[in-house]
Amino acid sequence: VLFRSDRGFGGNMKTLFKAGLASGADFLIELHPDNQYDAGDIPKLLEVIGAHRHAIVMGSRFIPTRNAIEGGMPWWKFVANRVLTFLNNRLMGARLTEFHCGLRVYSGEWLRTVPIDTLSDDFKLGFETIALAIADKRSVAEIPTACRYFDEASSNPFAGSVKYGWGTLTESFNVFLFRLGLGGARLRVF
Repeated sequence: VLFRSDRGFGGNMKTLFKAGLASGADFLIELHPDNQYDAGDIPKLLEVIGAHRHAIVMGSRFIPTRNAIEGGMPWWKFVANRVLTFLNNRLMGARLTEFHCGLRVYSGEWLRTVPIDTLSDDFKLGFETIALAIADKRSVAEIPTACRYFDEASSNPFAGSVKYGWGTLTESFNVFLFRLGLGGARLRVF
C-alpha cells in the first residue's frame, strides 16, 4: 500500500485501514515498526479474535504488571501508563490492563462500521478505536505481550506523550458522557 508519510501516525493508519477493508480483509494488524513488540504474538492475537467476536484484541505489556518493568519501560512511562489506564477504565467503564500498546488486531467486520475519516491523524487514533468499541458495547480483549525498550526504538517525545495523554482523557470523558446519555457527540451507536 502506498501512503504519504507526512499524514501522521493516525493519518497513515486510516489509509491502511481503508486499503485493507477495500481488499476484503477479515482482520487488520497493527504492529509498530520499531522492533519493540514481538511479531511472534500475531498468531495468538488472530486466534483470540477469530474464536470470539471481539472488535479489537491487543497485546498488553502489563499482564503481569512486572513485564513492563522487566522489558525496560522507563519509570515515568510506567507511572503515566498506570495513571492513564486507571482513569480511562474508570471513565469508560472498562477493565483493561492498558490502552496504549502498539500491537493489535482489529475485526474487519467491526472496523467497517467505524467512521474512519473522523478519527485523529495523530497517535490518539488507536485510543479512539478502543473508545468507539466500548461505546458500541463491543468487546476488547488482551493477551500478554512483551515490549523491549532500547535507544534505537522510536518513542513519542515527552510533549507528544502529554498531548496524547490529555487526548485519551478527553476521549474517555466523552465516553463517560455518552454512557450517561449526556453527550458524546462524536460517538454513535453502530
